[in-house]
Amino acid sequence: MAVSGRPPKPQGNGVVRTLQQTRACLEKLGHETVFVTPSDFATCPCPPYPSIRLALFPGKGVGRILREFRPDSIHMATEGPIGHSARSSCCRLGILFTTSFHTLFPEYIRARVPFPTSWSYGCLRRHHGRAARTFAATRSLAERLRNHGFDNLAIWTRGVDANLLKPGPLLEAMACGVPVAAFPVTGPLDVVRTAPQACWTGTFALPSSAP
Repeated sequence: MAVSGRPPKPQGNGVVRTLQQTRACLEKLGHETVFVTPSDFATCPCPPYPSIRLALFPGKGVGRILREFRPDSIHMATEGPIGHSARSSCCRLGILFTTSFHTLFPEYIRARVPFPTSWSYGCLRRHHGRAARTFAATRSLAERLRNHGFDNLAIWTRGVDANLLKPGPLLEAMACGVPVAAFPVTGPLDVVRTAPQACWTGTFALPSSAP
């Protein structure tokens, strides 16, 4: 299986964590995986997140990697330069592929510049439109995409690593009468993903090293 998208290295980032766990599960089942990432190419920083690198002109390199690996399945994890290049290669060769919709890019862009979200969703709809399936993490996200004209949608839910996340301390705190409201955050807080704005009292758990 070939996956194009962000680098599968440790980050406080939901997309990367999803890919890390997916690779671990696939390899445990005996599948061979290869990730086509920005580390395979010259890059530039992604505004406004310079820690995220964007591949520069990856088209030929992506095609070469796919020809050499000859995957049985191809998944585009993100809509960046590598994802677009992999999509172009698959469409040109008539190869089926899947995609994922992780980030509300239209809302990110609109929050910073007066660019209509309908235009951004149009570009994303074109990118995902040729996929055999486009995965969304929740039913609400799938419904949002459906309302924007996306089809071939499927739900790819998330889980937790029970070896790392255990309910012991939380239950003990609740048993002692401590009001607890835990909000796991797997990505940066920004103009779209903000901390809960309701005036709740309690202990807020924000296990993220991102800004």
